[in-house]
Amino acid sequence: MEAQAQGLLETEPLQGRDEDTVASADFSSMLSEEEREELKAELVQLFFCYFRNSPTFKSFEERVETTVTSLKTKVGGANHGGGSFEEVLSSTAHASAQSSGGGPRRAEEEELQC
Repeated sequence: MEAQAQGLLETEPLQGRDEDTVASADFSSMLSEEEREELKAELVQLFFCYFRNSPTFKSFEERVETTVTSLKTKVGGANHGGGSFEEVLSSTAHASAQSSGGGPRRAEEEELQC
């Protein structure tokens, strides 16, 4: 039995025709739907790990960080203690609503114009 099992586990590298056979084989019928989903998830995880460590992604990540920092500086001005972007946005919206003299009905009309 061991001799038969040993014959199945060849250690020789694949030859050109062997590679073609493997590439054209349809393994989907051999895998269950659950196994296919598992393999897809593993491939996605491997891809993202590889991608995140690539020089291209690192460069892109640095550019995004620089842009975000620049935008925060422009939006926040010199005052960095103004809170989060959401807080500033909410505060600005609240101040804008108070300064309009028409009351709540006017605010609804303005929303409809957009």
